[in-house]
Amino acid sequence: MRSLLFVLLGLSAAAPVAAQEWLVNRERFRYIGTRLTVDVVSEAAGTLRILRGQDGWVGVAGRVPAGFAVAGLTDDDHLMLSAAGAGPVDYMITIPDGVWVVVRLPDRNQAESVGGHTRLRTFEWGEAVARDAQVAAPHSEVLPILADEEAGPGLFTTYAAPLAPAVIMLPDLRAVRTFTVRTGASRFRIATSRPLALQAGSPASFEIRPVGEPMDIVIDVPEGTPAFGLTAAGAPVLTVQGVDVTPRCGPLTHQWLSDGRQWVTFTPQEGRLDCVVPPATPATRHSG
Repeated sequence: MRSLLFVLLGLSAAAPVAAQEWLVNRERFRYIGTRLTVDVVSEAAGTLRILRGQDGWVGVAGRVPAGFAVAGLTDDDHLMLSAAGAGPVDYMITIPDGVWVVVRLPDRNQAESVGGHTRLRTFEWGEAVARDAQVAAPHSEVLPILADEEAGPGLFTTYAAPLAPAVIMLPDLRAVRTFTVRTGASRFRIATSRPLALQAGSPASFEIRPVGEPMDIVIDVPEGTPAFGLTAAGAPVLTVQGVDVTPRCGPLTHQWLSDGRQWVTFTPQEGRLDCVVPPATPATRHSG
């Protein structure tokens, strides 16, 4: 059973608003973990700032102009930040260096994350916020963005499901350093070298749109997938038909593992690949 420690971070709405306007209440929680999930629940728009602080402690500072806020740290590494009343709500938390942080905000379904050595991040909720990168995926399958040893060293699982979609699209390769398709996996997975945000989409097709610094993308296709296709910049890049894997673009490296799995890694050059157009299927003639 989870235990939850709540700390009052404001005054009730019955108190004079002027007395609360600039009042900031602070609290510290003893913390020795390595991965913290921050859940924000708020009736009003607000801002969350995350900074690095003292080892062994999580610090919370909160301010609500007319209302109240509470903070609680559970024994399974969840920091709960809840606010009620008129906004805007302002939170600032300090996290020890090296702690990976997953953030859930009130106005979106996907989780966002902060790397273990990122010095400062600011999040806003209540209005649309631009995201560094996106992958369109079914709403019901959205997962927290977490580092995952099963995905591979330095990779973060953005999405996972039992079955693969029929097609994945990479419309723009300018922010892609490499992308790899690995067959024979136990489940479908999209893993990346830095976190991607998730949006609701179709279960039959996914679209990945990275921006910013070039990233590595790894796509695991489960064993037994009957048909799977990958397109990049509008061109067919790779198809999987049962155990047959057919790459159509380069530069690439193609590895055959001893257990029958195959890994195909594409390396775009200046956002481009050289692709071979598949031959047209001959027309079938029928005699009368």
